[in-house]
Amino acid sequence: MRSVLLGLLLVAASLQSATASEGGHEESHEAHHFHPNFVGLFVGVAREDRRDNGLAVGLEYERRLNKSFGIGGLAEYTFGDLDVWVVGVPFSWHIDNLKLAVAPGIENGDERGSEFLVRFGGEYAFDMGTWELAPQIDIDIVDGDTVFVLGAVFGFGF
Repeated sequence: MRSVLLGLLLVAASLQSATASEGGHEESHEAHHFHPNFVGLFVGVAREDRRDNGLAVGLEYERRLNKSFGIGGLAEYTFGDLDVWVVGVPFSWHIDNLKLAVAPGIENGDERGSEFLVRFGGEYAFDMGTWELAPQIDIDIVDGDTVFVLGAVFGFGF
């Protein structure tokens, strides 16, 4: 888990330093529109090491505190062998169209009950004005197990 967090931080730091080195050209290259609120629909698949794939569907909300940082909420249900709800509070860092997030939360399933989880994720937004499409990859750490979640968010900024 530490290596995943360290990797995300190193990638973010290198991208941030590259953006900062552009200096005065930063505004002219900024393609992503800033909206203080974002609501999105997530559709993807989840895979745990010892279980089959499951279809994951969820909703997410983010309140951007500024152009770089946001906080929000997510609720996601995975159908099939996993059959679990994930609810979390993502803290996100935006670098133009790239978003990195860490979300403490709860996984609640019939098989194991409620357990604490930490989600590490990243996505790249394709901006379409107030709408966006963002491929997303997440890694959930739940009671020593690793769950990989891959999908896309279709959302609306306002």
